[in-house]
Amino acid sequence: MSSDPASVWCPAPAWANQTRIFEPEEARLQHLADTSADAIHAHLRGLFTDVRPNIDSMPYFVGRQAFSWASRQPEMIWVETEVCQLMPRTDTRQAVDRRVLITLLWDPTTQQGRLEPDLEPESLLTQLHVQLVDSRTLVDVPVLHELSAEDQSLLNRDWIEILGCLQTGADEMIEDQSEAGGDLVDVGFPERLQMTGAYTIHRIARLGDMEFLFKLGFQQQPWVSPAEPGDRDYVMQDVLLRGQEDRWSFELWTTSVP
Repeated sequence: MSSDPASVWCPAPAWANQTRIFEPEEARLQHLADTSADAIHAHLRGLFTDVRPNIDSMPYFVGRQAFSWASRQPEMIWVETEVCQLMPRTDTRQAVDRRVLITLLWDPTTQQGRLEPDLEPESLLTQLHVQLVDSRTLVDVPVLHELSAEDQSLLNRDWIEILGCLQTGADEMIEDQSEAGGDLVDVGFPERLQMTGAYTIHRIARLGDMEFLFKLGFQQQPWVSPAEPGDRDYVMQDVLLRGQEDRWSFELWTTSVP
């Protein structure tokens, strides 16, 4: 591969998420993003190579982007870009090795920008809408580990309250136990940049009287093709639910890799 910095960049794969977020969703901001697209991408290629001078030969592509007005600098735009690095795999599948978040303060008039490590406001690409998917009813949960008919009847009776309790637990997990992610050097876990915000209930097991352990799987951005069912989860979270006098409470237990 050539030493030309542009040679490490490639078009985004068809399966990649290239969503563009606008805050606010207004025509002028979208127009400026469109007319600046080529200049922004050229600036990113040069900047990314400058900040990572020892860049290896694995290809990179532009994933999701977010555009918002810089409130303290009129007519300037925050441009957040997810830069994804592809890695070779022995099973012939194509996969993302890591994601880096590059933030530019962009001047659409001069078509110039500069790297900004801290955002104003908070990064749009790492804000998650945390929501339960797939396992919305008890019968949808793949594994009901040795739950008796009585246990299942109890859970069904309070299912709406249980889901509300789990949602609070899922929100707390994202709020307190994850980081934004996308750092150029340090790779953390779990990172919100990797996640979609969707989660599902994988398993329920009874631990004691009115105590049930729920295993939640938090899903990740598309990262491999062709994808298999086991590729969706990024991080697993055990949540203990306790029932007492028609009231349920939660306790976050182990966070783990699938």
